Amino acid sequence: MSLFPFSPPPFSLSPSLPLFSPLPVTQSRSAATSDSAHPLHQHRDGPCQGMSEQEEPTSCGGNILDNEFLKSLKGRILLMELVLCFVVFVCFAATLSAYLAAPLFEFIITLIFIILISSQYNKRLTALNWPCMDFLRCVSAAAILLVVSIVAIFRSSGSGGAITAAIFGFFLVCVFCYDAFTTYKEEIQGQKTETRDGV
Repeated sequence: MSLFPFSPPPFSLSPSLPLFSPLPVTQSRSAATSDSAHPLHQHRDGPCQGMSEQEEPTSCGGNILDNEFLKSLKGRILLMELVLCFVVFVCFAATLSAYLAAPLFEFIITLIFIILISSQYNKRLTALNWPCMDFLRCVSAAAILLVVSIVAIFRSSGSGGAITAAIFGFFLVCVFCYDAFTTYKEEIQGQKTETRDGV
């Protein structure tokens, strides 16, 4: 006599019914390929989703500033203006602190122009005439620094720092004048000839 009132039927393995059914490998592979081919999954880790290869170095991860522009003549002139403005600022800070505003102001404006032009952000602001603004920047900077350098010489009272600042100031005036000349000759006159040819 058995302990259980109902005995389960005997378990038998039939060859027609497999015990474990294989997974649909084709569906998983197709799903993986579809996920990888989706544009949102191509750049999952980076902020540049759906961008072309030409846009990636300029907008994500690469250099913001254009190295080709910085190596050009205009870029070197702007960098020279930036360095000389800093030198004049330091010399005036050591001797005549009353004349710090002029080189500091020109340093900030020159730095802004370098960032805007080298990053090509100025091309988005098409309402502004950038060659004309650059020409006016150079002319105004040359006039202001010329006056400041002359006054610094007369009020230096033999101070070496003030005389050094005035000398670098005169050299900076020459650089600004050369920048204004090249800007007017290459860009402003170039725009005039293009408009005449277009008409």
